[in-house]
Amino acid sequence: VNSFWTFNATNTSSSYSPVFTFTNSSNTLDTTYNVRLVVTAGTGCTDTVVHPVTVYPKPKAQFSFANNAVCAPATISVNNSSLVKGTAIYNWSVNSGAVLISDVSAATPSFSFPDFQTGTDSVYQIRLIVTSVDGCKDTITKSISVHSRPKSIFTIAGEACGPWTTAATNSSQFASTYSWTVNPAGVGINTASSQNPNFSFPLNNTAAAITYAVKLTSSTTYSCQDTLTKFVIIYPKPKADFTLSNDDSCSVLAVNTTNTSLAYNGEAQTSLAFNWLSSNGLSSTSTAPSFSYTNNGVNDTTYTLHLITTSSHGCKD
Repeated sequence: VNSFWTFNATNTSSSYSPVFTFTNSSNTLDTTYNVRLVVTAGTGCTDTVVHPVTVYPKPKAQFSFANNAVCAPATISVNNSSLVKGTAIYNWSVNSGAVLISDVSAATPSFSFPDFQTGTDSVYQIRLIVTSVDGCKDTITKSISVHSRPKSIFTIAGEACGPWTTAATNSSQFASTYSWTVNPAGVGINTASSQNPNFSFPLNNTAAAITYAVKLTSSTTYSCQDTLTKFVIIYPKPKADFTLSNDDSCSVLAVNTTNTSLAYNGEAQTSLAFNWLSSNGLSSTSTAPSFSYTNNGVNDTTYTLHLITTSSHGCKD
């Protein structure tokens, strides 16, 4: 008996039990082959049998990110463009337990990468396994880089009296550029992009302390950022003021003072320190001292009484 096999239009065999590999170049459609066997006896008699062979398609797993590199922390979604027959089964995984996957079996889950400020980037491997309705599988793995954020670190004195100029001491890590802002406005910054700029705070002529928010935004070469805000309090300038019981008379002139100075900032007058200086050499640190003035000449003599008022924060008027 002679055998003649036909597997497709171009592949035949005369072996008794040949082995043939069937392929399917589609990812979504079945491919069916009709395998024909013709046997011929020594008498020349023949018989033919045909059996169909169906080859299921192997799916093609494929996906992409909007960005292949992001700054930590980050949540990204994927564009799943896999080719598969029927209702696909998806299985997502990543090589780090610190990465959260919104739904490992979803077609397009989101991936949440943790925050870190180590100065060294992290590379994660994301794997997708696609299974077709026939149980055929395909796997793809892609890498995504997550850049480290910098660390914004600086110090600046926390309180003062204006006008006041001071420098920030910047000890940030892993940063290449800096941006400084102050809120509310009105504070001068000599160079807002400098590593260690000078800040010029204005005189506070209001009745309450002003709190300024000094903010540093540090950035890496990949534009990853970190911010730090510290607060500077500028206390109000007190108001030095007083009245006299009388300011002209014959010698000897006794003058009593009434101190009407204001501390502001909700603070009592008793929080103030006073320094009285008279042009005749008299002085006092009392709240409301008395002074005596004499004139032994024939013309009027004018004296000047000067009051320096200092708040508990060192602000003077």
